Amino acid sequence: MTALAGTLREMGLSYGEFNKNVELATYTLNLSAKEVLNLNQGIVDFAKEIKMLPSVVSQNFQLVAKAMAYNAPMIQNEFKKIQQLSATTGVSVGTLMSGFGQKLDTLSGASSFAGKLNSILGQVVFSPNEILMMSESDRMVKVREAIMRHPIYGEIKSGSKLGVFALDTIRGLTGYSREDARRFLLFGDQPE
Repeated sequence: MTALAGTLREMGLSYGEFNKNVELATYTLNLSAKEVLNLNQGIVDFAKEIKMLPSVVSQNFQLVAKAMAYNAPMIQNEFKKIQQLSATTGVSVGTLMSGFGQKLDTLSGASSFAGKLNSILGQVVFSPNEILMMSESDRMVKVREAIMRHPIYGEIKSGSKLGVFALDTIRGLTGYSREDARRFLLFGDQPE
């Protein structure tokens, strides 16, 4: 493990980040030594793929892994989706998680979120059970797509009075700043 830590440090993952990942993978995710090594190497490889610093990707992985109660493979899969959305929209992983994470993992949180979102869109798009049962990344992507496909999106893009109201309502719904709400909706891939 020491040799790998040295190799990964040369690739941009500090020894401290390596150790945090080892502790998280061992004590929280219950991974074997080989799986821990693969996890750290995977973080470095993924960071190169999305053109980010391995230390930043590692810290984001730790944040996501600590917030989720899934098994290790599902956490890794969710993390990749969330990190890619973060990279394309410019909204931090932590901010994305704050709007679509644990607060929606209760029936009360999911009901409130679905009700407010449906009222913004003027129709029932998501039921509370749908929101509750979606993974965090699915919530982010599907809610974003629903808003982008709705006529209100044009108002948000234009910056009209109605668009500002809609953006602020979405901001209140997610807890994002106005800037992060704008980035979340206006940057990155557009739905097909």
